[in-house]
Amino acid sequence: MLPEASPHAERFTIATLSLVRNDEKSDVPPTIAELKQQFAGAAKEIEALACLHAEDFVSFEQRLVQVVWALARVAIALFFAHRHERCAVPTRLERAGRVFRPAPAQARNLNTFFGVVRYWRTYMREVTEGEQRRGLYPLDEELGLTGDRVSFGLLVVAARLALHR
Repeated sequence: MLPEASPHAERFTIATLSLVRNDEKSDVPPTIAELKQQFAGAAKEIEALACLHAEDFVSFEQRLVQVVWALARVAIALFFAHRHERCAVPTRLERAGRVFRPAPAQARNLNTFFGVVRYWRTYMREVTEGEQRRGLYPLDEELGLTGDRVSFGLLVVAARLALHR
């Protein structure tokens, strides 16, 4: 039988499907190279499962769903890392009389069709004087992500389930 644990770096292992964050071990964003290594390891795990699984088809299929969804979560994290790297973050941004400056990247958990994915994005902190200072995330704006931490794909599934009788 295939072992449950993946042979990935301990800092960034693929977590089992969960409704909470996938990686509670670190507040340091993974590098693209680390995510690529994790993706390759997950793909190898799928191949090993297909070649070495000794149980019946039902248990194989159940395990396959888990590892394919884990691979999808890593692919999403890799997508976000690449997009964050390419996202244009100005050193100063003025919008509607408000001034913003970049702050260190912050983690965010996003509920996706495949489970919770943690990604990192630069925060633009408002430096304009006033009582209601706010900030913004250029990557979230660029990708069309909403503040509710739910991906559009998951919202579509929820809406379909809500309409189904």
